[in-house]
Amino acid sequence: MNTIEQCKQDLEKLIGSPVTITVRHPNRQGHPEPLTLDNLYYVKSYGPAVTSFLVETAAKVCTQCGETAAAGKPVWVSSFSLQQLTGCCGVLVSTGSSVNANFQRKGVATRLNQLRKDIAQYLNYSIMLCTDVDSNEAQRRVLEKNGWQDVYQFTNRRTNNLLNISVCPIEPKS
Repeated sequence: MNTIEQCKQDLEKLIGSPVTITVRHPNRQGHPEPLTLDNLYYVKSYGPAVTSFLVETAAKVCTQCGETAAAGKPVWVSSFSLQQLTGCCGVLVSTGSSVNANFQRKGVATRLNQLRKDIAQYLNYSIMLCTDVDSNEAQRRVLEKNGWQDVYQFTNRRTNNLLNISVCPIEPKS
């Protein structure tokens, strides 16, 4: 079974509802496409452009949290973006990771973190990089639990937030 199907099954167990994982590639028109190994190629081929990923429940009412989808649309579970670092084809930047409050503390962020690492490995990146606000304790726990290492800390002069720059080494494909 491929990584994407395994991730979907794991998420369905965690949240108690069927899920879809879609991807929206830059420079391609239309609606998000179901995530497959074949369309992961676009993450790398578009280089520094941002590729967005979305996880939703297929149910109109989530059995885990009771949230009702507006106008019959699926319930948003999580989203994140991946982008090759401008000027370095060996680094994949993970950005904009968030999980619906109704699905937090269920393992969703940890499972999707592993999916991002699997994507990075599949596309042959050497490391992943992210920034996070130091006061975001939930994100700090997820990063620590999943092998990320803080490499630098600074205060963002624009927001006055204390930020961490973290990296995660990616094992080569076997």
